[in-house]
Amino acid sequence: WSTIEQEKLRNSLWTLSSQINAEISQKEVEELESLFSASPRPSAKTAVASKRGKGGGTNKRTFIESKRANNLAISLAQYRAFRNFDDLVTAVASLDESNLNAESINNMTSLLPTTAELNHIKQLNSQVDGLGRAELFFHAVAKMKLFKEKLFSFRYLLQFEDQMETLKANLLTLERACIEVTTSTNLKFLCKKLLNIGNLMNETNATGITLDSLIKIAKKKGRDGKFSVIDHLISTADNCNTMSFKHDMPTLRDCARLDLDEIKLSLRELESGLKSINSTIDAEQSLTPSPEGRPKHSIDFLSRITPFQQRAADELKTMNDLIARVTSKVEELQRFFAEERSSTSASIFESLVEFSSIVETSKEAYHRKQRALRRRDSKQRPRTANM
Repeated sequence: WSTIEQEKLRNSLWTLSSQINAEISQKEVEELESLFSASPRPSAKTAVASKRGKGGGTNKRTFIESKRANNLAISLAQYRAFRNFDDLVTAVASLDESNLNAESINNMTSLLPTTAELNHIKQLNSQVDGLGRAELFFHAVAKMKLFKEKLFSFRYLLQFEDQMETLKANLLTLERACIEVTTSTNLKFLCKKLLNIGNLMNETNATGITLDSLIKIAKKKGRDGKFSVIDHLISTADNCNTMSFKHDMPTLRDCARLDLDEIKLSLRELESGLKSINSTIDAEQSLTPSPEGRPKHSIDFLSRITPFQQRAADELKTMNDLIARVTSKVEELQRFFAEERSSTSASIFESLVEFSSIVETSKEAYHRKQRALRRRDSKQRPRTANM
């Protein structure tokens, strides 16, 4: 029995006849076995059970859907630094970063077995012969108590500093932007000017208008359908730079993507994660109440996660204090524009970005026009002198 190499099969009988149904029925299988096999084979169902029981062949003792098993095997290749999956699982349970990092730990959370898969693998006990890579990984996971909880604790530990730094940077940016907006003299002048123009146009005597109304007045076109109110202010100002507040607010655009409520939600998620770690610590300690009887991976886990938990709790408290401070600044920003508390800081900054863009576009157009006039004048002067 000799097989043909794959590259030789192209345009051969075997590929050209691929659409022909030549499957062998179960009845034919039984007849062939009775005629040609040395000893009768078991039925199809018994054969499958036998394969799984003995552990031979690529499909033996497989209970994971083939596509999932293949995807898991490919993903598990990133942990090739470990001799076997038992070593990998032990490293996770020990919070050992020697061959693991935040990315590889985060990836592992998507490779965990389902409850059904875990229950199935537990029934195998120590019979691992013939298991595929995915099953071997599941088997190692099943043997480690609280593995899922320790894995998520490890991920939390590795990501905590970066997440806290991001939260702090966003909060400080948000606070700085609030101060820049509320202390901008140019913005206050421009808003007051637009309010007065709006009162004149609408024959009202309003003492304040919304930020959206300010933008609408600034964009309002004249009879020609081109020249806007902001164009008028820019062109008639003694110094058009007094109408620009862009340079007063260097962090404005950064804050258009920041929302205080989302930052608070991120902090609550971190606090919830830390509570889960506290529960995992308690559960790990209860597995072996006496420290002397704990396995090494348990000792390593507790010796690292316990001081981290205490430090993380202190840092979260400090972050809550910073959030309270920034919340006060955001409320001050809302009051500055007489906006409802339901108006988010992000929506206010988005409006200000639009407002600033309108002003800068008008200012650039004014400068282009002035440069064109100067070029025209410079060309006319020599001609006038010659006359």
